[in-house]
Amino acid sequence: MKQCILIMLALAWTISMDAQGIIRQQTQVKKPKDKTEHTAKAKAKTAPKPKKRVERKAEPKPEPKEPVEVKNQVTKREDPPAVEMTPTQVIEKLIADMVYIPGGTFTMYDRRFYPGYTGHCPAAFSAKVDGFYLCRYEVTQQLWQAVMDFNPSQHAVGNRPVEGFYWDEAQLFIYRLNQITGLKFRLPSEEEWQWAYDEGKSPRQYKYSGSNEANEVGWTEWNSEHRAHAVGMLKPNALGLYDMTGNVGELCTGHSGKEYLSADLQKDYRVERGCFYNDTDLGSGERKAFNIDKSYINKARPNPGTGLRLALNQLPKSVSIHLDKTPQPTSQREIVAQLVKDMVRIPGGTFTMSYVFPENRNSSKGWADMDPHQVTLDTYYLCRYEVTQRLWQAVMGNNPSKNKDDLDQPVTNVGCKDIKQFIAKLNAISGQQFRLPTEAEWEYACIGGREKPVSSYSGDELVDGSVRLVACWDYDLKKPQAVGKLIPNVLGLYDMTGNVAEMVSDLYGRLPKGNKPQVNPKGPNPSDCLKDKPKHSHIYRGGDYKHLQKYKDRWHVTYPSDDIGFRLAASTIRM
Repeated sequence: MKQCILIMLALAWTISMDAQGIIRQQTQVKKPKDKTEHTAKAKAKTAPKPKKRVERKAEPKPEPKEPVEVKNQVTKREDPPAVEMTPTQVIEKLIADMVYIPGGTFTMYDRRFYPGYTGHCPAAFSAKVDGFYLCRYEVTQQLWQAVMDFNPSQHAVGNRPVEGFYWDEAQLFIYRLNQITGLKFRLPSEEEWQWAYDEGKSPRQYKYSGSNEANEVGWTEWNSEHRAHAVGMLKPNALGLYDMTGNVGELCTGHSGKEYLSADLQKDYRVERGCFYNDTDLGSGERKAFNIDKSYINKARPNPGTGLRLALNQLPKSVSIHLDKTPQPTSQREIVAQLVKDMVRIPGGTFTMSYVFPENRNSSKGWADMDPHQVTLDTYYLCRYEVTQRLWQAVMGNNPSKNKDDLDQPVTNVGCKDIKQFIAKLNAISGQQFRLPTEAEWEYACIGGREKPVSSYSGDELVDGSVRLVACWDYDLKKPQAVGKLIPNVLGLYDMTGNVAEMVSDLYGRLPKGNKPQVNPKGPNPSDCLKDKPKHSHIYRGGDYKHLQKYKDRWHVTYPSDDIGFRLAASTIRM
């Protein structure tokens, strides 16, 4: 019985303990969470903890490295400002910049260096040049302005090369520069230019003048930004010459540049060497042709890109610069004294008057032409210039000219009676015996005091260019120009062709028949011009700013005109 009670107590205790375990499990079970809440908490556990912000000191920027040199890389370079200089200082700098180039022998047009030249230039040949001087730089706008008093360049920047000029203007620039310095500047020959480009070496060392990389020594399409740059910015060649490879093309004295044309057509072209700033072909682009005539067909300025570099045969140790910037004389005494200084002695001699060139002898004779005949003249004097408005006004106290823009223009709108009165007053003031020249004296001076003319226009044989270098004449000129601005003839006489036609003492009348020699002829019916005669007309010679006439062309005039003036002569001059 006792055992049964113990077994029952043990069983009851077991049942009680199991019941307590079930109750405990039910109280510990958690309620299920929704999915969104679970995901957010999961992300919160995996997200990195925010770091504490730490202030850092700014690190210094590294120094810029030098750009790596790459062929044909475009690098922008600002032109330095032009240095302000007086015209005299500009010309002094030119003389200081002349570099001596020793002479030598080399192969001209060597195809190893110019494969693009084939068909565009003569065959290669052995060339020899003597020593000469060449300017370190191309002619700048500053230098051109100092000599010519104007700047033809499209973009006026003083230390850039001059461009946009006519061939005749380049020739006139060189003439005036030589008058100022007393030197004999010129353009280089094509052989001289090539020898300087080759640095005086045969064969030359580099592909370009001073380097195998064009951008080091020249401004071309690759690096120029399509404009000229100040001279001397890039590396020079071994001779110290800048921009031989490129900046502006450079004119030479050689004819043509278009050898495939006929010989007659080649006369209208001059050689241009070197690349200009828009050239990309550095082979054949180094040799082009410059048309010396087209500028007068199209009145627009020539295309930019062509410049020039000056050469010299000899350079003396000291050079005197004579810039004519002195004020013009104003008093009557000073003006008359200057006239006396301007009288040029013409040595006497014998010549063929009204000479006809062989190629024209089959042409029909003009109504006013004389038969060619021999004339002998004594020595006489002729004024260097046509009578100016300044001189007329100083003597007569008035100015009858139609165009009065410049007192250095020739006086016009005067008749033969007015001229005779002017000469009478002038002789009373000066004590000289001025007069009009005879027609024979005028023609003899026009052809340079020679036995026969060498050109149809006075002084034309002295220049490499058009007649406009010696004759103030053009289709669109509206008035005469100041005297003495062009190149004189061999006797130093200005404007013998063009500007204003010049009245001579001879009257128009019956022409002498045959070719009988004459001595100091006065022409038909020499006139005192003080009497009013019916049909009284003088011969005039030389043409004017509207009409270009040859040395022997002659016309007559009966009334004053704005294109007719005169020039003074004298048998003797008392100094």
